[in-house]
Amino acid sequence: MEELLAELEALPKDDDLRYASDDLMQAWKARGVGLDGVKAALAFIERHPDLDYGAPGALVHFAEEFYRKGYEAALLSSFDRRPTSLTAWMVNRLLNGTQTATESEVYVSAVEKAEADPSTDSSTRAEITRYLNRDR
Repeated sequence: MEELLAELEALPKDDDLRYASDDLMQAWKARGVGLDGVKAALAFIERHPDLDYGAPGALVHFAEEFYRKGYEAALLSSFDRRPTSLTAWMVNRLLNGTQTATESEVYVSAVEKAEADPSTDSSTRAEITRYLNRDR
């Protein structure tokens, strides 16, 4: 995973990020990068929460290809370590797609914990509160 994270860290941290990350995700797909790529992408997002990744961007699209293949656990682990506005949005997407009350409770608990955590930045907390208020 460290090699993949290093590839992400080499990306430009400006408006070119969206295009460069798209190219990198295409290269990762061609190389058969798996769940370690998801974990690296999430770690990168944790390190750089204020970058413009696109709407939602190549990193999210890459990660979501592992839906029901380990993506959920990787996302929740990242979100628990350092919630960001983008990962809050990603968790909310999972919440919106839940099929059972038990599954829903996992995501609601995660966002409620992040909302209550004093280390969560104010903009992320505001996003979380908006999602929770809409889903309650």
